[in-house]
Amino acid sequence: MQPAKPHNPEAYTFQRFLGVLLQYAPFVLGSGVFFALLAYGGSARQPPVYEATSSVLAVQVESGDPLLTTAPALPEGAVEQAMHSERMVEGILVHLRQSALPPPLVQRIGGDLRRELTTRQFARLQVRPRLNTLQNGVYEIAAHAETPAAAQVLANASVSALLDWDTARAVTGVVRSRDSLRKQVAALDRRIAAAPDTTELQTLSYARQGAAERLVLLEQLGQAANGTLSRLARAVAPAAPVSPLPLRNALLAFLTATFLGAVAALVWDALHPRARRPDDLGDLGAPVLGWLPRLPRGGSGAGLKGVRGEAVRRAAGFLRVNVAVRLRPGVRRLVLTGLRSGQGTSRVTALLAQGLADAGQRVLIVDAACSPGQALMWPAAGTRSEALPAPELSEGVQGRTVAQGIDLLSLGGVQGGPARLVAAPPFAALLTRWSSAYDVVLIDAPPLTESAAALTLAGPAGRLVLVVEATRFGRLDLERALGLAHVGGATVLGIVLNRVPWRWLGAPLPGSDPQDSPPPTPPRPSEPAGSGVA
Repeated sequence: MQPAKPHNPEAYTFQRFLGVLLQYAPFVLGSGVFFALLAYGGSARQPPVYEATSSVLAVQVESGDPLLTTAPALPEGAVEQAMHSERMVEGILVHLRQSALPPPLVQRIGGDLRRELTTRQFARLQVRPRLNTLQNGVYEIAAHAETPAAAQVLANASVSALLDWDTARAVTGVVRSRDSLRKQVAALDRRIAAAPDTTELQTLSYARQGAAERLVLLEQLGQAANGTLSRLARAVAPAAPVSPLPLRNALLAFLTATFLGAVAALVWDALHPRARRPDDLGDLGAPVLGWLPRLPRGGSGAGLKGVRGEAVRRAAGFLRVNVAVRLRPGVRRLVLTGLRSGQGTSRVTALLAQGLADAGQRVLIVDAACSPGQALMWPAAGTRSEALPAPELSEGVQGRTVAQGIDLLSLGGVQGGPARLVAAPPFAALLTRWSSAYDVVLIDAPPLTESAAALTLAGPAGRLVLVVEATRFGRLDLERALGLAHVGGATVLGIVLNRVPWRWLGAPLPGSDPQDSPPPTPPRPSEPAGSGVA
């Protein structure tokens, strides 16, 4: 008899990813916080950088006479190339030396500008063009420096050097046109002197007069030549630095690290598949005996009597029925073990013992785990302590009746721990004697992958029950545990999924109460079972 399958959130991709992220939330959030603190500390130690911006207006003015066009139109990218040139750097330094900036700071800025020319990585000065298709518009010159005043002075000095370069470009055009006209006038004078007739002389005289007028005009333009650029706005001292920004950098580092951590968690989960539902365990050769919901902290009795006690009793009843159906006649020893510590083996043992006792069976629980798990499951109040018939055992072995039909034998007080007692040869014979007075012996054993005690306790006469925590175990780990059991010669009765989330159960478990159909029970001994082993 199998319990109804719980609602499976794996059918929804979003819920599956959400479950993985919740599982690895400490790692994901921890890495995000770590890198955020690292980025904040690194940014806070960096010196501040201030940015000041000055702008120039670019207007292309073309005249009908090419000789009178003193400054040709600037092509795309010309201003940026000129700004990052050696000539421009020298012009900027001339203006900086004339400012009130300290000479060491001017020298440092000059060194950075020269170094940027070789690396082609420009951080001190940046050109931001905003032009139309005719190359008319605004150029913004952004300067970065250690102080607000230095950034302001550097931006204004850069624009001044740029305007000087543009003016020099216009003057060069005027000088070129003037030299050309002078040569033209001199050539006309020579032709006039050698003119053969009056008609040609008159024509050459008119041509010389026009060239002379244009030369006079160029002489006047040379005194007031300007380029295509003009200052639009001077830079002002910035109020706050543009870098570093510790809070922004910390936030970006947190988001980046969290995203990468989530991706790493999803990749890890994909590379290390986890069995999260009974269907994932169907091909392992070990049936799923049942699944138990996550119980509140405290003893098992608190879980059975809690708000969700009915669902817990139903789940425990299904587990009891499946265990009883699969047990062969004469097999009375069940060793419950987990893949690793902390998977709730003690809780499952206590719930199974409670279910078997409610069905009228005498149950002996042997607490062979390294930690006293059963002592926490069963409260000491209302129980009577009495010695089990094994006087040759160490004084550390204590037995007591913990509930109606349930006796508990604890090996936790044995010197050297339970593993030392289990490994002793007489222990197997003693365990057989104890089992003779009970219908079922449940042994709460150490994890299978951490100790060989579970295999020793099971032996040829017992059966192993693997307890695994739902959504927290890997399929490879489970295959390894089954392989260890096979090599050790132990028979695995089945697997119990523990701590199943309540949302997996959905509505109350369907089907009749398992108490309505009592399962077959192992043969009882001929003599009535007492509180101890006869």
